[in-house]
Amino acid sequence: MTKVVVSAADRELVLSNGIAGVNCSWNRLDEIPWDRLRRCGQHRTLPFLIAANTVNYGRPWKLNTAEAIAATLAIVGLREQAEELLQPFSWGSEFLRLNEEMLDGYAAQSSSVGVREWQEDYLARCAAERSKRQAEGMDLPPSCSSGEEEDDDDAARSDRRDEGPELARSDRKSAGPDASPTTGSAGMVPEAA
Repeated sequence: MTKVVVSAADRELVLSNGIAGVNCSWNRLDEIPWDRLRRCGQHRTLPFLIAANTVNYGRPWKLNTAEAIAATLAIVGLREQAEELLQPFSWGSEFLRLNEEMLDGYAAQSSSVGVREWQEDYLARCAAERSKRQAEGMDLPPSCSSGEEEDDDDAARSDRRDEGPELARSDRKSAGPDASPTTGSAGMVPEAA
């Protein structure tokens, strides 16, 4: 469609002409008659942002129409109008919170080129941070694995077997008259005399 990214330079254009958005499913984007839409208007695209709507939460570039229009308003310096537009949506304030650093960074740029450069810098910082975290590994508290616990249980059983039949019989006698090797002191199987 266009490679011109919305920027603060578009504020007067927005104030005089407004904003139009294409409201369609991402799954049916290829069905939009883009050639007819090119005939009129000043087309802009949005920089990198993350969706907060209930369908695409956390997905980059997958904004719904309300998020896209609110983002445009925020980038051109009309933040209050963006907040007002998103107020009816349960996820509206989350969209602004999730994208706060990006929206502020984009709004501080005076041109489309500046927005694109800020976006590339931001994405590079994110990639560097991700690489650093992966290199450091996860800092988890020490724990024993389930294999170690099983080994401890096996060792305890083995120790009891090594004690011999006399100790095993004396344990049953002290457990009571109803004790059995299979049911313990609350057993129902009588011991043979």
